[in-house]
Amino acid sequence: MTAPEECFRLLTRTFACTVFPVYAEVPTYFKQICSEWWGADTQKLADLYQYYRQQIQLIKHRRNLPQTPNDRIETQRHWVFKSPSHLMSLYAISEVFTDAGLVHIHRDPLNGMASNFSLLAMVRGAFSDRINRQYIGRQLLDQFSYSINRALEIRRNNPSLNIIDISYDRFIANPIQVIRKIYQKFDYPFTEEVEMGIKNYILEDSHEKHGKHLYSLEQFGIEKEEVYDAFSEYYDYLNSINTD
Repeated sequence: MTAPEECFRLLTRTFACTVFPVYAEVPTYFKQICSEWWGADTQKLADLYQYYRQQIQLIKHRRNLPQTPNDRIETQRHWVFKSPSHLMSLYAISEVFTDAGLVHIHRDPLNGMASNFSLLAMVRGAFSDRINRQYIGRQLLDQFSYSINRALEIRRNNPSLNIIDISYDRFIANPIQVIRKIYQKFDYPFTEEVEMGIKNYILEDSHEKHGKHLYSLEQFGIEKEEVYDAFSEYYDYLNSINTD
């Protein structure tokens, strides 16, 4: 695989990762890891990310080893990691990666949850012949609302976090403008090479090139009012911030 991939696989090696409930129906597992790992900014959580950091250092070391005498060693480029699994550990990340810039991308839960329901159903289909859509809807609604509320709590308690809020809709509509804004926030040089790379990626990777993916809350037994109730605190937060 040569395309970018989410970094949650580095967390799976700790056996404390929110992706496992995606693969299988393990209703007590998420509660357990939230209780022991993700529910507070503890030393245990910091240790988890120290191990995550060690894996990154190993990958970086291997990538910086030249395979031929003419290979260019990339030591100055910044790395980008992305996974919803990090939502509940923003403070731990900032403690372990002291120079990290955090990008919090916001999407209306009404659209985001339906998309995630559908994605989880497809992923679980690779591991099981029994797909319970109502269970998936209820599970993800509880899991994601808990995660985002935990993230908001961390941000309230740590207002000095080096973080930027980004609108998902604006990012899709104008990715170059939004990425330029992120670079400016973290003092990264937004060069012509960077802009051209983004343009080429967009041309080659249209998200609808394989057809449009259709999904709805109702397919998973969830009503809009339930989403509004579960994410009420998050909706209040979205109304209070500027993601332009």
